[in-house]
Amino acid sequence: MNILFYLVFLAIIYIVYVLDIFDPEKRMSSTQIEASTHNEFRAFLDNSHCIQVVSNEAIPEVYLETKKFTLKDSLGKKIKIESQVYGDNQHIVILHTTKALKLSNKDLCQITIYIGKTKLCNLSPRGILFENLYSEKMGMHILEDKVTFRCFAPTAKKVSILLYNNSRDSEFQEHAMQEKKTGLWTLEFSLDCINQFYKYRVYGSDFLDTKYRDVMDPYSYFHQHRFSKSMIVKDSTQVSDGPSFPRSKAIIYEVHIRDFSISDDSGMTNKGKYLAFNEKDTHLPKDSNIKTGLAHLKELGVNVIHLLPVQNFDQDDNSDQYDWGYMPVHYFCLHGSYATSPLDLSRITEFKTLVSTLHDEGFKVVIDVVFNHTAEDLNNPISFQGLAPGYYYRRTGLGDYFNGSGCGNEFKTEAPMARSFILDNLRFWMTEYKIDGFRFDLMGLMDYETFLSVERELQKINSDVLLYGEPWVAGDCGIEVTGKGAQRQLEFAVFNDHFRDSLRGENNGESRGFVQGSGDYKKIWDGIRGAIDDFTHHPTESINYVACHDNYTLSDKLTLSLQAYENLSDDDYIRCEKLNALLVFTSQGIPFIQSGQEFRRSKQCDHNSYQSSDSINQINWQDKADNLDLFQFYKDLITLRRQHKILRLTQREQVQQAYEYIQIEPNHHNLFSFKLSNPNLIDSFESLIFVINPKPTEASFNWSDTAYKQIISSNGVILKTKDALEVSGEIILNPFDFMVFGRFNQE
Repeated sequence: MNILFYLVFLAIIYIVYVLDIFDPEKRMSSTQIEASTHNEFRAFLDNSHCIQVVSNEAIPEVYLETKKFTLKDSLGKKIKIESQVYGDNQHIVILHTTKALKLSNKDLCQITIYIGKTKLCNLSPRGILFENLYSEKMGMHILEDKVTFRCFAPTAKKVSILLYNNSRDSEFQEHAMQEKKTGLWTLEFSLDCINQFYKYRVYGSDFLDTKYRDVMDPYSYFHQHRFSKSMIVKDSTQVSDGPSFPRSKAIIYEVHIRDFSISDDSGMTNKGKYLAFNEKDTHLPKDSNIKTGLAHLKELGVNVIHLLPVQNFDQDDNSDQYDWGYMPVHYFCLHGSYATSPLDLSRITEFKTLVSTLHDEGFKVVIDVVFNHTAEDLNNPISFQGLAPGYYYRRTGLGDYFNGSGCGNEFKTEAPMARSFILDNLRFWMTEYKIDGFRFDLMGLMDYETFLSVERELQKINSDVLLYGEPWVAGDCGIEVTGKGAQRQLEFAVFNDHFRDSLRGENNGESRGFVQGSGDYKKIWDGIRGAIDDFTHHPTESINYVACHDNYTLSDKLTLSLQAYENLSDDDYIRCEKLNALLVFTSQGIPFIQSGQEFRRSKQCDHNSYQSSDSINQINWQDKADNLDLFQFYKDLITLRRQHKILRLTQREQVQQAYEYIQIEPNHHNLFSFKLSNPNLIDSFESLIFVINPKPTEASFNWSDTAYKQIISSNGVILKTKDALEVSGEIILNPFDFMVFGRFNQE
C-alpha cells in the first residue's frame, strides 16, 4: 500500500506542478475551447504554405500550445500543419502547411479549419490569388478567321461560354472553355458566332457559396442592358485624329453630355444625346446672335472638352433618371441613354462621330474614368466578383471590404490582373475612339505603381496624352494615398484644391476665400505660381479651378458666401466672378472651368446634383444672353492666354525667375499686387503688374509709371497692343476689383 500511495502522490505532484493545470493562463478544457468558438473566424490562403486565421476576438494561447488548429480537405482528410504561431497580434494565427496548397487545386475553398472538433470556417484564397499576371489579351476579340475569348477566373473549377441567338433569348448553347494556365480560360469559335450574344458561366465552390454564376464579360464592348448579355460585334467606324498641342496650352471645359443640350433653349435637336455635339450652328431659338452648343465652344476658345463619365454606369439605358455617371458597371461599353437607340450600335457610332467632330473643330477630348470603385454588389456579382471572387476589391485583415471611395468598395488597382485591366481599358479608348486624355476620379485610391504605369504606357500610344486626376480619397482606405506630390516631374497633373479653397473658400456655402475678402495670401501666391512651392515640381502639374460638377457652381458659391456683406450690388457680384476668372486664366498651370461658369451658371444652390432633375442640372443658354459681358471677359482672357507664353510657363525655374511681390502703396494692406516678368521668352509682354482689391470696400492707389499701360480691368481685356490704355494719377478700385498693366518689349 505504501508503494501505491507513493506512486499516486508523485502523479498528483506531476499533474499540479509540472502540467500546471490550475494555472488559468495555461488551462482550458475541451468544453471551454469549443464554447469559445462563437468568435467569428475567417481563414485566408496568402501563399501556397501559409494560412492566416483571423478572429474578431483575441485567440487564447492554449489553442496554439495544444495545437488545436486542424485542416481537412474536401474529403475530410487531414492536411498536415508544420507550425502554428501568432501573427502581428493575438487576433491572428499563422498556419504553415507541410504540403503546398496551390490554385491548381480547385477544392481550396472546401478546405475546412477546425479547433478540436469544432468547425470554424472554410478557406478563402487571398494573397495567393495575386501571384500570376497574364499578358494574353482578355475578353472577346474578332480576328480574321476566328473569334477568341479569354477570361480570368482563378478559383473556378470550370468556365463555360453560353451562346444566345439574341439578347432576349433564354435558350443557349453551353461551350466549355479550356484552362490554358491556372486561372486563364480560353475558347475559340468560328466567325459564325458574330452578332450572337454571350455570357460566362463560372462553376466552383468559393466563399460566395454558389454552384455556378452566370456573369458578364468585364471586357464587354457592347450590350443592350447593363445586366444582360454581351454582343459579339466589332464596329468599323473610323475616328478623326485629334489636334496636337502640349498640356501647357490646354484650356479644359468640363461638361455633362445631357446638361449640354437638354434645355428647351439649347437650339439643339438631339437633346441629351451624343449627337448634339455634332450640331454646328446652333443658337438661342429667339436670338440667332447667341450661339449655343458646339458653336459656343468654338466662340469661347477652349480647346479641351472634358466629358463626365460616358462608360456604362449603374442606370438603365432607357431611363430618364438623371445621373452624373460615377457608379461604373462596365468600362468598355458606352452608356446607351445618350444614344438615339440603346438597342443597336448607335452608342458606338454616335460617340465616334462626336469625337471626330470635336477633333475636326480643334478640340481634344478627355473622358472621366472611375477606377476607384464599381457599382457591383459584392454579394450579387455582375462581372469582376463573379469571375474572381475577392480578387478585384481591397479587403481588410478581417476580410471585410475597404470603402475609401465612399461608394461601398475599392478597386484593387495593385492586383496584377486589375492593373492590367485598367491599362487595357485606357489603351482601348485611345485606340478605338482616339480619346486624347483622361481625368481620374478619386485618383488617390490608385496605387503608385499603377499610376506610373498609366503615364508610361499611354505615352507610348500618344506622347501628347493629357492626364490629370483627383489626388484624394473619400474615407479610410486600404492603400497609401496617391496624393498631391505623387505627380512630381511626371506628365501628370492634379487638381489644386489648395488654390481653389484659398480663392473662393471651402466647399460649404458660408466659407469665404481671397476673392470674397478673406483667405490666406500665401496660399494665393502659391497657386498663382503653379504650386511649385507647395506640391508640384513644374507648374503644368497643377489644374487650376474654382468650380466643377461637384459642390456648388461658382455663381451659387458666391451668392451664398457674399450674403455676409450688406449692400453689395449685382455689379459687385459680377466683379467677383471676373476676379475668379482672372486668377484662373492668368496663373501658371492648366486652367479648368465648369460648363456655364462663363455666364453665371446656377444649380439653384444644389451642391450635390448627381441625381437631381434636368431643371437643376441643365445649362440654361439664356443665361449667356443675360451675362454677355461676363462671357466676353472669359472669352478674351482665354484669347490672351493663348497669345502669350508668359501666362503659361512650363518650367519651375522660369516661374522662380518671373514672379515677385511688389507694394503699390506703402502700408496699403487691402491691395494685393505682384509683378510677372518675361523669363527670356519670345513674347510681346516684357512684364505685367497685377493690382487686386479683394475686399468688399473701395481702395485706391496712385499710378505714375507710363512705361506700363492698362490691358485688363473689370471693364474688359485689351487684346491688341495698340489699344492698351495710358493711365496715371489716382486709380479707384471698387469692391472685388482689379487692374493689370503691361509693359511691352520693344520691336
